[in-house]
Amino acid sequence: MEEGTADGARRLRRLKPELLDVLSSDADFVLQHADSLGLLTPRQYLQVKSLASPHEKVRELLDHVIQKGDAPALRLLELLLDENLQETYPRLRLLGDRLRKRKTTAKRRRPLPEAAARPENVPPLVRPSPAAVVSEQQLMLAAGTFGRTWKQLAVAALGVPAAKLEQAVEENPRSPVMQVFSVLRHWRMREGPRATAARLHALLTQGDWALLPGSLDFLLESI
Repeated sequence: MEEGTADGARRLRRLKPELLDVLSSDADFVLQHADSLGLLTPRQYLQVKSLASPHEKVRELLDHVIQKGDAPALRLLELLLDENLQETYPRLRLLGDRLRKRKTTAKRRRPLPEAAARPENVPPLVRPSPAAVVSEQQLMLAAGTFGRTWKQLAVAALGVPAAKLEQAVEENPRSPVMQVFSVLRHWRMREGPRATAARLHALLTQGDWALLPGSLDFLLESI
């Protein structure tokens, strides 16, 4: 077995002190992404989410994943290499090759096809089609683009009732991003199969409270 494909838990443990510092800047963001990838059981997710300290949330998340073994640890390491995560946590880029499956050499090698480069049984990060129902990851990324007028946008563009806005604030008092994420999940549940990525993009980029279309281009991308 290649070096790097079976040492995910060990490498994640070695990186733990630095990841605690980096990810604690927005613990709920990485927690939501980890949950959407099935890295936590529902009970573990609720237990971690209930912690008051961002540092404690990240520590518990990392500990749970490390205890699950190499495949989940590799999945989390791959998530931390995703461009969208690194935009939220720029300091992840400083960890560079330490997050990757193997060390790089001075000689540049031709990249392997995506399927060949991934460890067995570790699914790739998939960006759904714009015609598909918007994913948890896409909702979280979209939530990060909302500004201070997010409530007006949620009402005007998505038709979210004021009571749902207040509920989102009460449930996530320390994280504006999570407040918006909760509202977007409500919209997706309400709309069902009509809650496509393309439709969300269209709704959020029109009208008086519209977001800049470029900030939501990821909703129109597919692999």
